[in-house]
Parts: sequence; structure tokens; C-alpha cells
Amino acid sequence: MYKTGKIIGFKAISPVHVGSGSDLGVVDQPIQRERHTSYPKIEASSLKGAIRQKFVEKVEKNCLDAIFGPESGNEHSSCIAFTDARLLFFPVKSAKGTFALITCPKVLKRFYEDLDYLTKICDKKDNKLLEEIKYLKNLTTSNKEIIINNDNLKIKDKVILEEYVFKEKSNDKLKDLNNLFELNDKNLAIVSDDVFKYFVNYATEVITRTKIDPKTGIVVNGALFTEEYLPSETIMYTIALASNPFKKIEGVLSNENNVIDIVCNKLPKYMQIGGNTTLGKGIVKPLKL
Repeated sequence: MYKTGKIIGFKAISPVHVGSGSDLGVVDQPIQRERHTSYPKIEASSLKGAIRQKFVEKVEKNCLDAIFGPESGNEHSSCIAFTDARLLFFPVKSAKGTFALITCPKVLKRFYEDLDYLTKICDKKDNKLLEEIKYLKNLTTSNKEIIINNDNLKIKDKVILEEYVFKEKSNDKLKDLNNLFELNDKNLAIVSDDVFKYFVNYATEVITRTKIDPKTGIVVNGALFTEEYLPSETIMYTIALASNPFKKIEGVLSNENNVIDIVCNKLPKYMQIGGNTTLGKGIVKPLKL
């Protein structure tokens, strides 16, 4: 049973492709998505594998195996877990202010519930952040309205995202979201659940690629394909959960608090998740809440 945990954010520095395999739809190689919402996600297994790989350089082999589990054999299990990385803010082109980081009431409510869950398993009676953002549970907006945290996106009393025009709906409390994941000075915006779903489904990056024959230097016949990417600036988060380690290391790893501290404190400044490493894709920056 998990006894403690922390929320870890990820900001996409370059476009990210964590694929779900080939598809017969419009995009040949789409990204991973939640089945019930169609929001982009990163599977826990993909995320944990990428983090473990970075920790090979950070901790001793016996500590690595004690935390993440040995790569071979069944001596003991891992004592760290990661939930699927969920989408929190998605970048959308704006007529003013370059771009907005949008979210929606449904996403913010889930984030609040995840934070509440974490507070309970950590046995905390109160959480300052939880109290500060409790208003997120009751936040609403219509398809034609948008809630913004500053005037950078405004053209008079309107905000234009892609080809859609929204009327500003003021909410001073939205400024509290600036404290999440080092988002100071970002143009944050809350749109309706339906509008958010539209953007995260149809405003991702789709890149057309080809395969070149090394002997002729021309495109191989029938080798044209498309790949979908989460755009740069996307903000996602996961919950890191720790249990009492099955294999203890004296002075280093004796309880679940040691586990979560090592994992969170030794996260690299940058790491790579997903495919196309040699194309500079999948570079993300871990963010602490």
C-alpha cells in the first residue's frame, strides 16, 4: 500500500510523441489518449521507464534496483509507482500574446481530486495549496466565454484562439494558478470542457515524414507517413507514489519517505520521453509543485 507521494509536472521543451501504435485514422501514428475523454496522456509504463533510465546515472545500482525493482528476476517488486501523466495545460495559438495555455473545469477538478487523494494518503489534515484552489471544483464557463489571468490575450474584451473568438469572463482567483509548476507570467486561460476537447484533439502537431533510400537518395515508394505530437509548452503531471521498500539499504533507503525524497530530489533538469530521440523530440523539463 502506498503511504506517501508527490505530484510532479512535466513541461514539453520540444514536441513529444509517445505513440499508441499504427492507426487506420487520419494520422498514421497518433499519440496516446485517454479512452473516455480523448485527452492526450502518457502511459505510466512509458513514463517510469524514461525516469528509471535517467536514474541509472544518478544512483548506485543496488539503490536503483531497490526503488525501481531489478530488471531481471523476481527477487522483489518496485516500491515507486507513477500514475499516467495527465494533461493540465495545452498551448493554443492566440491573436494577441502569441499563445495561451488553456485548461478547462473538468481538468482542473481532476487535478484538485488528485491533490486531495495525495493529501489523504500522506495523512495530512490540511494542505495549503488544496485550500487555495478549492474554488476550482465549482468553476464553470460557457462555450463562448473564456477566463483569463491577465490582459495579455485581450483585444478589447475579446480573446481570439486559432480562428475562434471568446468573450472574457473575469475571475481574479485564477491568478492563484500561476503558483502551479513555475507558471509565473504565463498566459493562462480556462475554456469550456467542449472547447478544450476540440483543441486537444485538433490542435496538436501533425508532421509528415518520409523514408529516403540511402542508395538513390530519393523517397521510397509508399513510405510517406504522418506522426502526431504534443506541442512544445504543454504541461502534464503525474503522481509519484511510494511504499515501504521491500529491500532496505542502511542509511539510504529505510522507508517510503526516503524513496519519494530520492526520486523527487534527483530528477534531472531535463529528460527525454517517447520516440524520435535522434530528431530532438520528447525533451521535457520536470517541474515541482
